[in-house]
Amino acid sequence: MKKSFPIFLSLFIGLTPLYANESLNIKIQNKNIDLIKCPAGEFELGSPRDELGRANNSDYDKNNIKILNDFYIGKYEITQDIYQAIMGENPSKNVGSNFPVDRVTYYNAVEFCDKLNKITEKERPEGYEFMLPSEVQWEYACRAGTNTALNNGKNLSNTSANSDELNDIAWYKSNSETKTHAVGLKKPNNWGIFDMHGNVAEWCLDAFNGAEATNVVNNQSKCAIRGGAYFYEPAKLRSASRGANSPNTLSSAFGFRVALVNTATNIPTTETTQTTETTPTIPTAPTTETTETTQATTTTQTTQTTQTIPTTPTNQPEIITKTGEKISISVNGVKFPLIGCAKGEFMMGSPNNEIGRENNETQHKVLIDKGFYIGKYEVTQGQYKSIMGNNPSITIGDKLPVHNLNYFDAQNFCNKLNELTKDKRPAGFEFGIPSEEQWEYACRSGYPTSLNNGKNLQKANSTDNELNKIGWYTINACDKVQTVGKRTANAWGIHDMLGNIWEWCKSSNSNDQTKAVIRGGGYKSKASDCRNARRLEIETSKTNEDLGFRLILRAKE
Repeated sequence: MKKSFPIFLSLFIGLTPLYANESLNIKIQNKNIDLIKCPAGEFELGSPRDELGRANNSDYDKNNIKILNDFYIGKYEITQDIYQAIMGENPSKNVGSNFPVDRVTYYNAVEFCDKLNKITEKERPEGYEFMLPSEVQWEYACRAGTNTALNNGKNLSNTSANSDELNDIAWYKSNSETKTHAVGLKKPNNWGIFDMHGNVAEWCLDAFNGAEATNVVNNQSKCAIRGGAYFYEPAKLRSASRGANSPNTLSSAFGFRVALVNTATNIPTTETTQTTETTPTIPTAPTTETTETTQATTTTQTTQTTQTIPTTPTNQPEIITKTGEKISISVNGVKFPLIGCAKGEFMMGSPNNEIGRENNETQHKVLIDKGFYIGKYEVTQGQYKSIMGNNPSITIGDKLPVHNLNYFDAQNFCNKLNELTKDKRPAGFEFGIPSEEQWEYACRSGYPTSLNNGKNLQKANSTDNELNKIGWYTINACDKVQTVGKRTANAWGIHDMLGNIWEWCKSSNSNDQTKAVIRGGGYKSKASDCRNARRLEIETSKTNEDLGFRLILRAKE
């Protein structure tokens, strides 16, 4: 019986079929990033119950995964000379220009990908972006058509000492002399990819959860690590072996390789069919930092009140999103980048002792029962003009957020955008204005704090050092709206949800369209107005120079 498998994969439509060993070379500052194409296909994710070295508390039980579309992955782990060229530094303990970079955190690896995207905009195939590979992509590329413990078609004969099966393909405890080595010195797998076993363990895009990759990647979570490192024992170098650590961890064992993924169109999706070995139960990672979320009902459990969240109907199709996943839909030559928000649970509102708290911020638990995509940025003037043909803004600039428009202007924009994207949106889904619940869930990106960078506001009415990093407000905005994306994004990669402009949220009362809530604060706002929980109800006909909106792509209501 087929079922949806919740770990992220990108769906590529209309691309030429790829074949293993096809390669792509992108040159950066006279240095090459070599990539191997991984063709669409099927493989067995995880390990059989009798595999020597299997970790029952973290290995996936075997599942047949259909890789619906092709992607690229690094032929080698990112080397120190390439990292130095992009980041301007080399944090590695084991120094060597052609050695894999080590002592990089998950956040360092994500930042590297972001910077690489900025400087390769013309070199990359259209619609493709660099990112860390998901766990599924990593294991698919590692196995390269094999279903054995190792990607050379062999199984381990022992798990803790010298392994003849590993010596030709990996640097590990028995042969590394307790140091990393230049990439590409061992034999590649069948697709021509090197060092996927050993040398450095590799960060993957996913937060670590035994059941699904929907956990929030932030300082309280753990991130998946694959492949094993130079001082690991053989059991931890298997294709199915899964590790995890805090995203802030620095270790000479940790590095990464990049994936090149088409994010231009469509919703990420994949399929899995369970094997007949047994009824699989994917184990939860052995950590107290991950939590389980009950998704059996859309009735929220609250600390002070009980509320039913008006989410999407149960008979609608479900968007299967990977939190933080990027997609982009183009209209009239203009891109609309969106960020995935997987279904989950969060505490909406603020605790009684939060600085700047208002009485309408009662704290309660909310269940988001369906994933959605939200605008990476506030809707810009360039985007608005491309759809509506006019620009109501006072301060003009294509990359500034559109402003000075009322609730109905924002709705009309969404309606027109839906007309123009009938053949580009997934069936059953549409653009709209986010609900308050969806907005705050996306804004918080997993943090319970008053700001969406894991910090609490320290000053309500004056400069706040933490808010300065993420938002434009009365202290730092110079009394004008600012270009989107110039402040640090939240943990899911969404920019400017605090400050710059207030954002319309969908009216919760279908019988009274005279008022709606705005969220996030604006460039004229004091610090306390730029908190995750801050909400303000105003008339839907109101316009203002610091009032705009951002898009959401969700199942039709």
